Amino acid sequence: MIAEMQTINDDGVNYVLQQFKYNPTQTSTRYCMIAIGKSDSGNFVECVLAVYTAEFEIAPGVEITPQKHSLLYGFTNWTTSDTSHMKKILGEKTIQALNNFFEMQALEEFKKEGVIG
Repeated sequence: MIAEMQTINDDGVNYVLQQFKYNPTQTSTRYCMIAIGKSDSGNFVECVLAVYTAEFEIAPGVEITPQKHSLLYGFTNWTTSDTSHMKKILGEKTIQALNNFFEMQALEEFKKEGVIG
């Protein structure tokens, strides 16, 4: 799990953003962002939480290998094919792109709700 924290001072309002990124398997990812700050009156602490979970399945790669056959010294010819399935996994760039997408979604939602400026 990756956790990051940053303190932001926006128009005199202090708040803290805490991010959690977790990729338990090659077919799922989790992202959480928490924003904590003082209320406008300064008497309360406000907290907003955004959690994104993605479960997905990657289609296997298919490799088709043709095989040529003949009978009676090439008088009769035919072709068959063998199909093999290869498991695909996500690379680091793809996982990072998913986490960036979730981070932008959370920040846009926080901005829409007025939590951050």
